[in-house]
Amino acid sequence: MKLEFVGPDLSLGPLPTIFYFALSAKESLHQDPFNQPVAVWQTYPVRIFSITLPEHEGHLEPNHAVLAFWKEEMAKGRNPVAEFTDLASEEIHRLKKEGLITFDNLAVAGLSRGAFMATHLAAVIPEIRTILGFAPLTGFPEFPQHDLAHLIPKLTDRTLRFYIGNRDQRVSTSRCFHFIEQLAEASFQSNVRSPPIELFVTPSIGHQGHGTSKTTFEEGARFLADQLGVAP
Repeated sequence: MKLEFVGPDLSLGPLPTIFYFALSAKESLHQDPFNQPVAVWQTYPVRIFSITLPEHEGHLEPNHAVLAFWKEEMAKGRNPVAEFTDLASEEIHRLKKEGLITFDNLAVAGLSRGAFMATHLAAVIPEIRTILGFAPLTGFPEFPQHDLAHLIPKLTDRTLRFYIGNRDQRVSTSRCFHFIEQLAEASFQSNVRSPPIELFVTPSIGHQGHGTSKTTFEEGARFLADQLGVAP
């Protein structure tokens, strides 16, 4: 697992921390347009860590890599989602033990399948209070056992904001809306009377309506910084 970060030097001690996933760790943090939220966060006193998503670094095209890899590995009895979240959780706990992060100011964010993994990670680390997703994948039709809907009982007390295009044919606008609706209802039934569960639907751009505009990236990034209580 490849871990990288940008932001203030680690010698300065713990600071508010964001784990952000898009593709590889390097692409997530440094390659436009995937790193557009990161560019905003770098104007704040925060650190942004990233971990390479499974099979997102190498010669294979990411979408083919994920589906082909998952099909092959799950046929062998492996669980790529759990393997990723377990390793990411180990890294987070290691950083905490080393005094480089605290659980008081920790959030996750992601783009597309990165948002999917970020939400799964938050489900296994209850101290992650805020989840931000851009054009979020909520499940693979080929692997329904990993749908985000299964995580709802673990997420009812979190702050979550998703942004989705109004005609996203890649991850499905309607599937995203349905997940948000289910989560908000479950939160309400858990006595959270005004659940901080938000979905912003914006005009679709890009291939299959699956793009995210710079304005949306920046708006979401500022929201997350505000949740961490930091100012530029």
